[in-house]
Amino acid sequence: MKNEDLKILIVDDEPDILEIVRYNLKSEGYKIFTAKNGAEAVEIAKKEIPHLIILDIMMPVMDGIELCEMIKNDLRTSHIPIMMITAKGMEVDKTKGIDSGADVYLQKPFNMNVLKSHLKQLISTRKILFKKYLSGIDFSENTTSLDQEFILNVLNYINKNISDNNLNVENLADELLLSRSKLYRKIKALTGLTANEFIRNVRLEKSKEILENSEFSISEICYKVGFSSPSYFTKCFKLQYGVLPKEIREDKN
Repeated sequence: MKNEDLKILIVDDEPDILEIVRYNLKSEGYKIFTAKNGAEAVEIAKKEIPHLIILDIMMPVMDGIELCEMIKNDLRTSHIPIMMITAKGMEVDKTKGIDSGADVYLQKPFNMNVLKSHLKQLISTRKILFKKYLSGIDFSENTTSLDQEFILNVLNYINKNISDNNLNVENLADELLLSRSKLYRKIKALTGLTANEFIRNVRLEKSKEILENSEFSISEICYKVGFSSPSYFTKCFKLQYGVLPKEIREDKN
């Protein structure tokens, strides 16, 4: 994903700091949104669903702690990484910030290059999370409990109905009591994939597991994981793994 495709929300009531961060990130191509307090930021976050939020702790109307808690406890925004900034030496605020769900904590005065490095790392981490979801290993420490519950519910439903070739995004949205648009946005934000791509990848991951651990024919496996055509299944498998299903079977034997 290019920088111009990434949305960053900066929240600070100090105009000078807001402008310095905005200018530095905008110069690298990021699409920037700004807010002067937490209440303003909540509305922008819900509307724009930024890829990352940079916020100050001390702000009027709604401070950074309350803002962070609201972001992390709303399924629409809980996946968004948060970088929290505060005055030097405020250890109590640092503890509160971490407890409220902040992913990275910086003290003023901060080095802009350090901020940029954290920003890139947080966004990069989000891009590889779906591999953890698919492989079943432990969730990242940067994944909220809301996100864990959401993605586990998605995976459980897909795996329960994996042989049904009519399984689609509409079924999944109905099961999770979400609109299709909210489901699309959440899966895209967490995995970097569209909802349809995610369903297909779960099917393919399951097919690979069956190929490696059973003697079912490739056609049988194709139908077991919900593909309606062996030829299409083979094409998707090759695109995903770089080898044909039969090559996996030949290596096994």
